[in-house]
Amino acid sequence: MREQLTVAARRASIPLERRAYEAYIYFDPVRHLEIGSAFERVAIRPGERVLDLGCGRGYWAGKAARAGAEVVAYDVKRERVERAALRYPRVRFVHGSAEETGLGDESFDVVLILSVLEHTAEPERVLAEIARVLRPGGRLALTTDTFDDERWRPSRERHAARWDVRRFFARAEIEGLLAQNGLTVTWSKALFGFRWAPQLLRARMAGNQLHWVVAPVVWVAALSAGDTGRGALLSLTAVKGSSPVE
Repeated sequence: MREQLTVAARRASIPLERRAYEAYIYFDPVRHLEIGSAFERVAIRPGERVLDLGCGRGYWAGKAARAGAEVVAYDVKRERVERAALRYPRVRFVHGSAEETGLGDESFDVVLILSVLEHTAEPERVLAEIARVLRPGGRLALTTDTFDDERWRPSRERHAARWDVRRFFARAEIEGLLAQNGLTVTWSKALFGFRWAPQLLRARMAGNQLHWVVAPVVWVAALSAGDTGRGALLSLTAVKGSSPVE
């Protein structure tokens, strides 16, 4: 009986938990600037098939489903998949690896891999898998940690240890890996390469109320800086096949 009550309580808390996390994403400048910009640019349409690799809590998969897409989302952590399935019942969540999905060739219109590639053991295999499952003309939204600006290099080891980052990618490197798999970059933007970016983002990630004080400053500074060439993060979109870069 106690176990049944616990399960019922967990299910009842799902809508509130989902709304709280969605509010956090909405107001968080890093998530919006890094991930939201790439997500919006792939312009998911009703009826399209979307694959989200490394879906985490399921927010972006859920957003794609609300756009009318048929969404399949993978994550390596079973508990995350189970919780996400309760939050976003219109998405088909799968406990599995991005390196080998077992999905059909050329079966998706859009693939999302958002703040995931840097955490994978075999990123080259992941990109090859993405290219395999994308239809010709299919779109990719990808974001990753770069830390290729000189201001960020001293923070690399600490950031990698805290967030389990296995590999940092330079902008030219990731674009080259995509090209090797027949994926052409259509838009890209380096973020947080401006002068005070490391200090501002460290404050944003402090895990206390300082986050919300700093957030508006991060928004303004990042938007004013534009594409900084190098920085802490890279957002991009690509297409399977050739298309001119924006």
